[in-house]
Amino acid sequence: MKKFPIMREFVVHWGDMDALGHVNNTRHLRWMETVRVDLFQMLEMRVEKSSSQGPILASLKIDYHKPVFYPGNVTVGTRIAHIGNSSFKMENVVYDDAGDLCASGECTIVLFDFEASKSIKISEEIRELIENYN
Repeated sequence: MKKFPIMREFVVHWGDMDALGHVNNTRHLRWMETVRVDLFQMLEMRVEKSSSQGPILASLKIDYHKPVFYPGNVTVGTRIAHIGNSSFKMENVVYDDAGDLCASGECTIVLFDFEASKSIKISEEIRELIENYN
């Protein structure tokens, strides 16, 4: 496995499967969302609803490499791949119990001012924090 500073293990549940007998493709997105939010919480990015600024998901791409089946566990990781002026790109992976890559993806996160309804520049303080997770 490549280096991913945020890793979390998930149990595959019977209800995660679809009619074809493998884990439904939407479950991978939910696992990736969870580790993404883990990172936001570690960075203290909009952990309270009262904050007027925070991260938003601007784009999401996922590639499925191998089906996941019940019973089992998956390990999901995320890291920062690139930091821009007002956004950063995250890479995500899903590995099965055997250590095989089952899915990979990337998403673009934009820092957003909810009151002004526009993106904002990543401050040097936030940039330094984010750089610790690549």
